Order: sequence, then C-alpha cells, then structure tokens
Amino acid sequence: MNRICRLRNDLQIVRLPAGEGVRVRDPLDARCFQFSEEQWRGLERLASFRDLRDWVSDLVRRDLNPGQAARGWSMLLARVGAEGLLRGGRDWRTSPPRGPAWWATPWAIRLGAIPAERLTSFLYTFARVLFHPALVIGWACGILLTMLIALGFASRLVSETTTAVPMLLQQAPWLLPLSLVAVKVCHELGHALVARHVGGGCREVGLMLFVGSPCLYADVTECWMVPERSRRVLVTLGGTAVEAALAAAAFWLWLMTVPGVLHATAWFVIMIVVLGNLALNLNPLMRYDGYYLLSDLWGIPNLHQHARAAARRQWRDWWLGAPMNRERLAPSDAAGASNNSDAATAADPETQQRPQEPVPARTDKSQGFDRTHWGLVGFATAAWCYRLLVVLLIVGGLVWLASPYGLGWLAAGLGGIWLATGFGIPLLVAFARLGDDARRMGRKGRFVGGGLCLLAVVAVIALWPLPTRVSGVGSVRWSDAQPIYATEDSSVEEIARSDETILANETVFRLRADDLEWQATMLEAELAETNQELELAQRLVSDSSTQSIGALRSRRDQLLEEQAVLAGRRERLSAHSESRTRLVPNHQLASPVPSDGQLPTWHGDPSHPSNRGATVTAGTLLGWLVPEQGSWEVWARIDERDLPRVVVGAEASIQLGSGGWAPIAGRVVEVGLANGQESRLEGETWGDWLARVSAGQSVERRVAWVKIEAAREARFPDASSDLASATALPIWHDEPARIGIAVGSESLASRAWRWGSRQFHWAW
Repeated sequence: MNRICRLRNDLQIVRLPAGEGVRVRDPLDARCFQFSEEQWRGLERLASFRDLRDWVSDLVRRDLNPGQAARGWSMLLARVGAEGLLRGGRDWRTSPPRGPAWWATPWAIRLGAIPAERLTSFLYTFARVLFHPALVIGWACGILLTMLIALGFASRLVSETTTAVPMLLQQAPWLLPLSLVAVKVCHELGHALVARHVGGGCREVGLMLFVGSPCLYADVTECWMVPERSRRVLVTLGGTAVEAALAAAAFWLWLMTVPGVLHATAWFVIMIVVLGNLALNLNPLMRYDGYYLLSDLWGIPNLHQHARAAARRQWRDWWLGAPMNRERLAPSDAAGASNNSDAATAADPETQQRPQEPVPARTDKSQGFDRTHWGLVGFATAAWCYRLLVVLLIVGGLVWLASPYGLGWLAAGLGGIWLATGFGIPLLVAFARLGDDARRMGRKGRFVGGGLCLLAVVAVIALWPLPTRVSGVGSVRWSDAQPIYATEDSSVEEIARSDETILANETVFRLRADDLEWQATMLEAELAETNQELELAQRLVSDSSTQSIGALRSRRDQLLEEQAVLAGRRERLSAHSESRTRLVPNHQLASPVPSDGQLPTWHGDPSHPSNRGATVTAGTLLGWLVPEQGSWEVWARIDERDLPRVVVGAEASIQLGSGGWAPIAGRVVEVGLANGQESRLEGETWGDWLARVSAGQSVERRVAWVKIEAAREARFPDASSDLASATALPIWHDEPARIGIAVGSESLASRAWRWGSRQFHWAW
C-alpha cells in the first residue's frame, strides 16, 4: 500500500479536554472512535504526503526505535482503513463486523430496535423539570436517607425471602416478570433522558430478553461525543439513579403495608434493584454500567479490548520467558473503536468492534506504564474468571432444574457445548498462537514444558480430594410436641404468648363459638320449659297425664344428653397446661401464604395479644405445646442412592429461615429408608443394616430419611423480637430446613463420573 489515502471529510471530531485525546464519530453508522493526540495529528498529516513510506518516515525520524514505531503506525493506518474512515477505503456498510452471538450472553439477548430521537424528545419535555438542581439534590438526599434507614431493616428484609416470593407465585405470579420489566424500562428511560439532557441523545430503543423477561434497552452511543467526562459518568449512572428512586419508594411502601400482595411486590422491587445492581449492573467485571463507569474514570476507552491484549502479552512473556517490552504504548494512548450502547442491558456491545493493536510509544512517554499495565492484566484475569463463574452457575442451575424431569444429561450437554465454544475454542486458539510465537522465538522446548506443567496442574485439581457432602431438605420438629387445634368456627378470646412460660393449670387458649353459645342458650331455655311442663304434669293425676309425664321425661333426658355433648364441645374450645410448657405457634399462620386456599384473618404471631378477637375455622392448627426444656431435631430427606455414603455420627449442617439461613452444626443419629421402619441405629454397621433390611426391600426406592441432632441451643420463637440478634435459635415446629451431611472426601473427577453415571441410568 504505497498510495496515500485521506481521512473522510464528513467525520465528526471532538477534542477532549486535559489531553485525553480525540473522539471521532462516523455519521454513516453512528460508531465512535477515540485516538490519542499524537495519533490524530499523524493521521491528519496524511494529506501532506503522496507516498505511505514518506509519511511513515516523517513520523518515526525522531523515534529511538524507528522499526517498531513504523510497524505501529502502519498497523494504525490499516485499522483506520478497515473501519472505513479513509476515502477510497473499505465501506463499512457493505461488510459490517459480526456482532456477538446470542449464546455469548444468554441473560441479555437483543431482539430488535427502532429510532428513538422523537420519543426521547417528547418524554424530555415532561421530564425536564426533574433535572432542576434543587430537585436533584433533594432526590439524592432522600435516597441516601432511605438507604440509611433500610440498613436497620436488613434482617427483616432477608427474613421475608421465604414468604414474599411464594405468596406472589401462588396469588399473583404475573407480578414477578411485570415488576422486573417495569424496573428495567424505567432504568433505560433514565439513561435516555439523562443522555438527552447532557447533549448526547438516544439513537435507538429496542426489545431484548433480560434474564428471560422482555425488556427495553437504549442505545446511548451518542454520549461518547460529549467532551466532559463528568457528563458521560452522569449518563452511565442515570439508570441506576432511577432504580434507586424506585427502590426508595418501594421501601416506604413495604414498610407501611401489612403482609399481602402489595407488600410482597414492594419487597420484590427492592430485591430487583439491590441484587441486580450489585451482581450485574454495577459490577465492572461485566460490560454493563459498572464497566463503562470504570472505563470513563480510568480514561481508557475499549477497556476490555486493551486489558485482554495486555493480559495476552503478559501471559506470553511469562510462558515463553521473554522480557516484557517496556516501550509499548500505554493503553490510554491506543486507538480504539467504541460503540458504547447502553451499559445496563446491551448484550456485550463492545464485541462489535475488533481489538485495536497498540501503537508503540516514544521512550519518553513510557514512564509510569507499569501500574496501568498490571491493572489491565488483573482486570482482564478477574473478568475472565468471573465470566466463567457466571456461565458455570447458569449451567449448574439449568442442570438442577432439569434433573427432576430426567433431562439433566441434556442440560449438561448443552452447557458443555456452551463452555467449549465460549472458553475451550478461544483457549485452543490462544495456545496455537503461543506455539507460533514459541517457534518464531526459538523457545519450543519452554512451550512444551509449560504445557506439561499446565496439564499436571489440571490433573492435580481434578484428582485432589475435596470435602464432599450430601444435601437434602427436611423439617425441624420439637420433641414431645402436642398439637392444638381449633375444633369449631370460633373467635380468639385468650391465647398464651409464645415468649412466656405457661405454668401448670394455666390457660393455653380460650375460643368463643357464637353458634355454640346460641345453641347452649336455646337448650337451657327449652330444658327449663320442659321441666316446668313436667312439674305441672306430675301434679295432675290422670291417665293422660301419666302418658304426658313419660314423654316429657324422655324429652328432658334427650335435652340433657344434647346439653352434655354441647358442654363437651364448648370445653374443647379452651385448654389448660398440665405442666410448665411453651406455645410454639403455627408458622404457616404467621405468614401471608394461604392455607387450603384461605387466608387467616390475623397477621404475625397467632399467639400475640393483638390477635384477640380474630376468627379461626374448625380444624385450624394453632400451634404446639412443648415442654419448657424440650429438645428439637431435624428429619431430612435425601436421595436413596446417597444413603450408603451417610454414616451415623457424621457431621451435618442445618439451615433455617428463622435463623437467617446461617449454618448450624449437628450430627447424624439415625438413617433409614422412606417408610422409617428399616432405620440404621447408632453402633450398627452398614453391613449389618443391609443384611437386616435386604429381605423384601425394593431396589428402586428413591428417598431416604436422616435424623439429625443439632448442637445449637434453641429457643421458642417470638415474632416481636429480632430473630437475627438472638443468641439461641428460634425454632418453629415443622419448619422447612436445608441440610448438608459430610461424607468424606471426593475428587472433582470422581464426582463428575458419579453424577454422569446416575444421569445415564435408565430405570425402565
């Protein structure tokens, strides 16, 4: 290429302040590029030369390493021509680069887009007043104050995890995706309106699938042409600020409402904002708002591309033993194409641009390069590891969801293909390039030795024994617990508190059934009338009076029997303690989750005095009477195929919602099959147990039972106290629990082999 090209005359140029460089926008497709001042001055001088060799010679004549500098300038010119910025060069519109495949970021898949300039301008006419400085300051102060107050309710928010989502799934499941869509639409509108306010604008809006839910996304690429870094940062934080305002409003709504659909929806919005921003949006390791915020603050456009290039060079230097070239240009001075679509939801927008090779710097500009270089290497390594972790978690979740339907093998196969295409093939390509560099540098032996060392490390990781456990679900039960029921449709007149000891002969509860009271009154009146008629008949001595006396006596006896039955029913409406006991309320009544399709009329702890007068239906389980010194245990269900791996006395961990899901130590005291009759007792070997229960037992049993004794002291639950700050664990009777049982050590390879053999065992 000896004929000189010229820069296109229609390019839009913005010079950034403080020597940050020059940004160029291509009006044909709205792509933005950034160059250093030196690079752009060199490209502008293209018009002064007729031959490429003269242009390169003029640029490198003062460089201490002219050969390397000439190669860098040639690569820069080739890249600029490939991007279609030169007259007579390649037309970008005829051969655009391939965007990212949808499976590269399955949590954010773009479906289509439409122009958004008119929509953004229309909405901005109404939202302009919100950008008044006084309102912005008040908005920010209100959000910060709400955040400080919400920290005091953190334990309460976490404790509702087991009640809010199940209630929404049962009563209004459509609110879950609708809430997610509404929050994300407001997020995108926040980006678009802030971009319009700072002078950038929103080029297009489109539809995408965000974590499986339809959602709006906004392309704010125009903001890359805004010179002030602070304004670009405001655009990046615009969506998060809107979400923070929504979360603040949802928090106050959650705080002022009683358990119900509205209360649970407000809680869900809070969780969407908090978890979505911490795990995805503000995480700089994923290319969303946090990534672009770090890129702007660091002053390195195309941060991912430059970090990846720096990491490749550093790993190559380590592997082949070549010294790192200290004369490479700092990435902040390298050329790069930046197509910054909305960071919050765009599916990996920067992959639309190919990585730019850095241009060699002059030696007097290489000072202070190490800090930036090592920062880029660390960022690239952390981003790669985090991306791998996210993919593994997604694959593991899919396998976990598909396993109950016998499709775990299919989910694992698709996950393997995803890992191979997303990580395996790029690693093989990187090793192939590394091998080419080794042959070119004459370090083939070092390359082979490094490969063998890497294989040895992988083998050690795969075969190293790691602690293993068997997981399951179960329920917590108080020993010697006696259930108490409401035998009639009645109202609560008196009920003991769960945080108080019930002494002997004290009232546990007393209910009032209006129907029974009315029947008792009517029976008493009818019995009194019958007695009066009987006395009158006995005074009259005649044949007719004798027959009447017999009928009246029979009627009186019948009424007395009915009265005795009614008295027994009324007596069962109250209960008294025979010894010192405590009342453990039914935790299902303490939550808004409906029981048998009906919601109880009370809220919170059923035994709280504020519930006096609340109505209950016949058969309602009010709670359990437990001895004051009662103990508790866990009965858990595990896969029957894991039963041979569980031994009596094995360490176990228990997690309860009432304890904030904190692990509680325990030990296995009994194991057995699902019917609970063939249990393996302490002191009995597995062979003895197998010989004892083998006769007549089916080999296709799927569930086994494990009894676990907990080491932590328990206390009786009190809904009015802070559960998280208690030293003893509040235990609800029959509360769901998650358990894990230590079963020794097992390598990753052995675990994968065991899992695979189970997946391909066809029971039929």
